[in-house]
Amino acid sequence: MRWAQGWFQVSRKHLASGWRSPNLGLQQKLGLTFLLAWREAYQWVALQAVPIVAFLAWRAGGVLRLDWLVPAFLLATLVTLSVGPGQALFAYRLAVPELRARRRWFAVYLVVATLAYTEWKNLVGRVAQLKDLSGERQWTVTPRPADRGPAAPGPPR
Repeated sequence: MRWAQGWFQVSRKHLASGWRSPNLGLQQKLGLTFLLAWREAYQWVALQAVPIVAFLAWRAGGVLRLDWLVPAFLLATLVTLSVGPGQALFAYRLAVPELRARRRWFAVYLVVATLAYTEWKNLVGRVAQLKDLSGERQWTVTPRPADRGPAAPGPPR
């Protein structure tokens, strides 16, 4: 939640100044808009996908009568549906051999991410935006055990 709220604050703070910047070209400003504004708006837009498709199917007389080949709809669907498999594929390809040997983990991730994680992440983002807009910016720090002395040195990074 802190991460999502922090990104929302960053987006609100820097988007307008980025567009006013004389040092950024149009392509950079469009990229900035995608990275900051669209990532915040998407959480609300994605929420509307199922009701919109349901309405269009109802209006067309059923799901089978729906024109699924509308170019914008088709492109948006392909991009959206390719993100999860793309992430799983890149994670698998870039994983160390010990992890790559566990193909099932990547398959489970793909299923969980597709069915639940994306909406969970969007829900957290929407709640973070509402909390920030309502002025709720205080965090309760989770208590930690008393200090037990210096930590043992870990492996070098």
